Amino acid sequence: MLIKTVKWDSSFFGIKVGKIETANFALSDFEKEKNKFELIYIHEFDENNQHHLALKAFTQFEDKKLIYTKKISTEPLLDDEISIYNNKIVNKNLTNLALLSGAYSRFKLDTNFKKKSYEHLYTKWIENSVNKKVAFCVLIFGEEKNPNGFITIQKKGNTAQVGLFAVDNNERNKGIGKKLLSAAEYIAQKHNFDTLNITTQSSNKLACRLYEKCGFSIQSSINTFHYWNK
Repeated sequence: MLIKTVKWDSSFFGIKVGKIETANFALSDFEKEKNKFELIYIHEFDENNQHHLALKAFTQFEDKKLIYTKKISTEPLLDDEISIYNNKIVNKNLTNLALLSGAYSRFKLDTNFKKKSYEHLYTKWIENSVNKKVAFCVLIFGEEKNPNGFITIQKKGNTAQVGLFAVDNNERNKGIGKKLLSAAEYIAQKHNFDTLNITTQSSNKLACRLYEKCGFSIQSSINTFHYWNK
């Protein structure tokens, strides 16, 4: 079978969602199986593959994601204004930061999703990070009741991975993002990781510049196409 069911997304969005990796893509098989799904993610790890132009032509949305990586420095710093969020309940301000972290998300920019799908998804993501279902640590900058920024760290194989990351729009250009990234390195090192990865969209130029200034480099990229069977 070419198209695999994405169970969590299917349950969350209330539609049948499938996925394909272009290395296995075959148009004849796709045509046979596509009607079993309402939405299909097609993940492309090589833009030079033979299917690239065809995918751009018949899919309705394209997202390019960059995976940045960094070897953790010997002495990462933990700023005094950064603390671990230990409250089991996600407050409104932290939720707003979580929504801000998804400003360039494909789930927000693809208007084929039902209204509020993006908001529901990122609200669930920060809740599952705080209760440690998807992250082992949530760090905030500033007061717990009204943080100016936050970052979540999760385990992905043998690597520490940043999940959600944002700084309040009114508090930018004050070095908060850099401090949060350094704190994430600190926590990752304490958990015996030597590498920290972070992912963002290629269109998020401000984030890309920040990561590169902080010593991260691009490890790989992924194009994700959305095929809506409507």
